[in-house]
Amino acid sequence: MATDEYHETEEETLARHRLMLEGLSDPRRMNWAVWEAFIHESKCLTSEGKQVALWTVEILRQTLRDDFFRQIFVWMEDMQRNNPGTLIDPHPVFLLGYFPANDAPWVYANLLRLAISIQLFNQIRGQIRINSVLKHLRRQREPINWTSRLLQLEVAALGLKAGWDILFEPPFERGGHADVRLTKGSTRILVETTVMRFSNADRRIMLFSEQLMGQIGVIRLQYKVNIYGSLHCASLMNVSDLIKFFHDLEEAARATSQGGKSRQILEPSNTHVTIYHPSEKAKDDNLDIFMGLIGDHTFSRLRDILVDKNDQASKSNTPVWVCIDEYAGLLEVMRSHGMTYSQIRDYLSGFVRREIAVTPLPHLAGVIISSGLTFPDTISPDSSTLVTPSEDNGSTLISCYRLIQRVRHTFVIPRNMPSDDVEVFTELYAHEDEWLDWALGELKYSAFKDLVQW
Repeated sequence: MATDEYHETEEETLARHRLMLEGLSDPRRMNWAVWEAFIHESKCLTSEGKQVALWTVEILRQTLRDDFFRQIFVWMEDMQRNNPGTLIDPHPVFLLGYFPANDAPWVYANLLRLAISIQLFNQIRGQIRINSVLKHLRRQREPINWTSRLLQLEVAALGLKAGWDILFEPPFERGGHADVRLTKGSTRILVETTVMRFSNADRRIMLFSEQLMGQIGVIRLQYKVNIYGSLHCASLMNVSDLIKFFHDLEEAARATSQGGKSRQILEPSNTHVTIYHPSEKAKDDNLDIFMGLIGDHTFSRLRDILVDKNDQASKSNTPVWVCIDEYAGLLEVMRSHGMTYSQIRDYLSGFVRREIAVTPLPHLAGVIISSGLTFPDTISPDSSTLVTPSEDNGSTLISCYRLIQRVRHTFVIPRNMPSDDVEVFTELYAHEDEWLDWALGELKYSAFKDLVQW
């Protein structure tokens, strides 16, 4: 006998809305139930999609434990208290890329990739040493280390779909271990994964810029004026210059608010700020804060990463590949100078192979540098993936444009040419856009297009 469809009461709906509001207003009250509440309210997910998304949250809860959010928040408070003046990266679970409050297909794609990877590897738990990876995900609070573990799972998951046998944290012959080993027949490839982010110095400047914009916004609201122009962080790092700038800005805002006449602030150097009354028509209403040479030493930091990974790999009889997700602005800086991705490929290849030869780095098999999953900065081509190898240096660029509202540019740079390993990694990343539907099918779920409403 069929049962009537359940309809929740008004009190149940209100209770869920209160839970959502509490989670948004106070991070200390964030928990898995808040995530579930947002999924129930989703306009993006189909009915089946909601069920799969709720399953995703349950997998993450079982893996990361009930108190995961509280532990992360405690860690962030400690870091802010012990590192004043430094921008503390929020943990990925508090960012819009994973938080279901951001009701978008790409967010659910991220959640599904993570949860399904965990589930697929759990099914072969005894053979591949997944326990250690999941323990690190559970216990590591530092966002960069946690994100490195996501990259470790990602590389392994791509290999799994392509039919490679996976082993996490395979031991080196003389101590230590790699992050992933891919094995197919007689071929074995060792991979180290890591993430490159902005330096602490860059992060301090970024925090200072955010604080400047916040304080200027307060003055805008207090005196009901508009402020536009430009200023440079470097000109305001001196405390006396900073105090004088805000004194002059507040005096000008007060005078403009009362008299209606626009005023300018031209000190300290490189400052050109105009305060005007809303009744005046301005040519521009943007305030640009220039942070200076953010990422100025990024190539030095890339070199340091390669040196560190080479030292780790020195305990292995087999050269090791290093896979890097780059979030330090390296690719953005080169793009801002008008370089195409093919030109970036050749530049990175020259840099990496020069470092391998000159430093030297004898224990590295090659380097994979990825943009991570990012917003497209160009109109996507008709094809889902573009593979552009270099005939001169053996490197390959893979641009995957169909990753659920995201794109990834991957640069595969071998130590020597030709390299069969380049073909292996090209195959993995060239078909990355097929992974999610394949993985959903492995768990008997519908394709992603049937889980979301575009």
